[in-house]
Amino acid sequence: MPSLEREAIRLRSLIDDADAIIVGIGSGMSSTAGFNHYNRAGMARAGMADWQQAFGFKSLFEGFYHLYPSLEQQWAYYARYIDFMLREPASQPYLDLRSLIGHKDYFILSTNVDT
Repeated sequence: MPSLEREAIRLRSLIDDADAIIVGIGSGMSSTAGFNHYNRAGMARAGMADWQQAFGFKSLFEGFYHLYPSLEQQWAYYARYIDFMLREPASQPYLDLRSLIGHKDYFILSTNVDT
């Protein structure tokens, strides 16, 4: 049996034996799902072309860290970005994770905005 397969079986056993699971994830999960916060394609997918045009952003994250002329503009950007992420359907990596741990008590600590 290949090493990776043995490790997958071991991980499944650890999950099954655990009382609870804590998962730490970040932007790699979104990237694996095919979403890129770091380029223009992400801006288009999120429907943020108007922000891209107005401020010259090259990515969603650039807009997230931009120093806006007003707090209203800053929070308007955040609100639209977060709203997009909340409405984006769950992608396969997240569904796979749920199938692995969904039968357990779990907590996911994420640096992502997605839900």
